[in-house]
Amino acid sequence: WNMKKGLEPKEIMQLKRIPNPAVLQGSSKVDVISREAGALSVDFFNSKQQNLYIAGTEDGIVHKCSTLYSEQTLENYIGHTGPVYAVKCSPYSDLFLSCSADERIILWDHKSTKPILQIKKDKDAVQGLAWSPYDSCVFASISRDSCLKVWDLATSAINPVVSESVPTFKQETSPDITDLNSKAAVSNAGSPEMSHAGSPDRPSSPLEEEKKVPPPNLTCVTFAPNSPVILVGGNDGVVRVYRLTGVEATTQSSPDDHAQQAERLLKTLGLNNDSQAFN
Repeated sequence: WNMKKGLEPKEIMQLKRIPNPAVLQGSSKVDVISREAGALSVDFFNSKQQNLYIAGTEDGIVHKCSTLYSEQTLENYIGHTGPVYAVKCSPYSDLFLSCSADERIILWDHKSTKPILQIKKDKDAVQGLAWSPYDSCVFASISRDSCLKVWDLATSAINPVVSESVPTFKQETSPDITDLNSKAAVSNAGSPEMSHAGSPDRPSSPLEEEKKVPPPNLTCVTFAPNSPVILVGGNDGVVRVYRLTGVEATTQSSPDDHAQQAERLLKTLGLNNDSQAFN
């Protein structure tokens, strides 16, 4: 879409469906309904790779494409076995994240089709991702079971530093994330030990039980650009605002700071400056 021309759309690629070996393992039959792949997510690389973008499909394949070529993809990344709901390029490097209905998050280098890291900590489909704009090793994820996780690769690539089940929205409560550097859970402002009726001991009545609403299906997540804040959207129409404490969010980033963040991420992952593994 071009905002300069009154939101005029321009088709830059028509993705063609290709077999996904990760799904076809142990199967000899392929049922093809359409020759076109359904794209579910897209993201562009940073300014150094301004013509390149990645697209996640319902077939579980991530494609690298260029705005300069509309006939074919430049590369195909095969690792997921379910629809790819989100792809996010790192603002500091050539790496990108993908998440899928197969409950996994995969970290890729766009120069290689081999995954750098695979994370499977969720018990349901992972539906959204967001890189931190002020720390190259930090990102957030949301899953279908209403769980928000914050990851710090410099601390652990296995366990998130924060994991919180997002509750049903109540007007009298507001969520607040505890220190990112600790492994404490998220705490809600106000009096979390109080019941909905205001009494800590009174059990819920049958009428109150009927009015209980299930937790939201989380649909999107992003970091605020200039403050330690995460915003999470759900299918209930509510945008929840979480504050990360113990995090310094810089308002501006110099080229030197950007290079240092990129180097920090690569060293954390055991990669060199060309984003290739030492081993």
